[in-house]
Amino acid sequence: MRLLRLHALAAALLLAVVARAQPAHAPVLPLSELKPGMKGEVWTVFRGTQSEPFAVQVTGVLQNALGPGKSLILCELTDPRVQPMGAVAGMSGSPLYIDGKIAGVLSYQIQRFETVRYAGFTPIADMLEVSSLPASAPAPATTLPIPVKAGPRARDERPAPRAMGGDFQPFRPVFALGGIAPQVAEVMAPQFEAIGLNAIALGGNTGSAAAEMPDAPAPDLKPGGVVAAALAVGDITMAAGGTVSHVDGTHVLAFGHPLMTLGATEVPMAEAEIVTILPSSLNSIKVSNTGRVIGTFSQDRLSAIYGEVGRMPHLVPVEIDLPSRLNRKSLKFSVVQHEMLLPAIAATGLTQAVLGSNEAGLTRGFRLRATVEYAGREPLEFSRLYPGPQGFAQGVGEFTQNLQQWLFNPYERTFPEKIRFAVEETPRRPSATSSCSRFRARPRPPARRSPPRSAGAASSPSGRSKPSRSRSRPIGRARNSRSCSPTAASSTTSPAAHAR
Repeated sequence: MRLLRLHALAAALLLAVVARAQPAHAPVLPLSELKPGMKGEVWTVFRGTQSEPFAVQVTGVLQNALGPGKSLILCELTDPRVQPMGAVAGMSGSPLYIDGKIAGVLSYQIQRFETVRYAGFTPIADMLEVSSLPASAPAPATTLPIPVKAGPRARDERPAPRAMGGDFQPFRPVFALGGIAPQVAEVMAPQFEAIGLNAIALGGNTGSAAAEMPDAPAPDLKPGGVVAAALAVGDITMAAGGTVSHVDGTHVLAFGHPLMTLGATEVPMAEAEIVTILPSSLNSIKVSNTGRVIGTFSQDRLSAIYGEVGRMPHLVPVEIDLPSRLNRKSLKFSVVQHEMLLPAIAATGLTQAVLGSNEAGLTRGFRLRATVEYAGREPLEFSRLYPGPQGFAQGVGEFTQNLQQWLFNPYERTFPEKIRFAVEETPRRPSATSSCSRFRARPRPPARRSPPRSAGAASSPSGRSKPSRSRSRPIGRARNSRSCSPTAASSTTSPAAHAR
């Protein structure tokens, strides 16, 4: 009898596992067949690389919510694991299955601090449109390749949010930095904000992000699995994690919303693993490690990002040579070919080399030499002298802007074949001397003269007379004063100053 019960229990568990199996090659559920109250499952990765389902219930369809012909599926997140934290940044692209058919992918955040958690889903038909777009060349170079914010003040100048709420927006990709110290991420935060990147220091990489491993197994991507869109790979990584939505051979759709609205592009597709989910009432996020590059995302559009496994992207290698006394002699990483992203990420790696090591030091100052190599052209070389790490940190914004001007060609879309930086220690702190100083004084206006009065007296308010007083005032002062001395004292530059 007991044996029969054990067999029955095992059969029940097997049926439960089969019932929870993810649909394979699921057909598309048309938007017209969706009805309020329908139950569904969303597959995503909570930890590691294995996807799991959580329950949702269809609330309805917002017709043309994203534009003419672009609707949004609204669902309530009924699963007790998800309801407290809501939809998570990194779940973008998680497929929604209803009755064994795929209806859409999780992609939009509905309000914040809501008492009942909802999420928006991009219809799967809109994503499939992106995979059918013809391949085209990247957009021509412009003075402003992507929308940028004016700076930290831009957030203060936004209109106040409406009190009634009801706003929704696509999940903003969170670009996790790997190989970057938190203090370096803080220094570079204004540069990332200026180009519209939401970057956090809480990220990692497996150390093989840029390595080519011919013997490595073929990537096993499937809907609900983890995938990353990387802007930099190697010793330093910068990648936004998301979820695979649809796989057709080597062709992959993900996210269900734009990465950066780059259009036709070349962004590395990388493996990733989820370490954990950080729940928050404001914005929950997945924390992940970025792995090896397995392909290229070639389309970044409204409804999805699309790419192909096995096709490697064209990147710009960056190498940073450090002083020979350090245990680590160099940093090597590669960056996407983009006029705004390349200078900012290259400067981030350089800042890590100067500030982010136990051995860095460089307190006596250092010289930075840069060599930018172009195909068939003479390399561009320049150098700057800095009084120390603090001076470089305070001037990193100016350095990034200068690097952008040096690399950006408004007449031809061209990118370097390689960028090399060399950090060389100086034997003593750089200093500057002044042997001649010149001052310019503002002339004083002529003194006012009172009208003439009776001889020798002036009237007072009481009617009494008082003796007049006369005071001689200088009409003006010397306009220029110059003092030059061949033996002027030397002065050490402040940390914020640097000399060429």
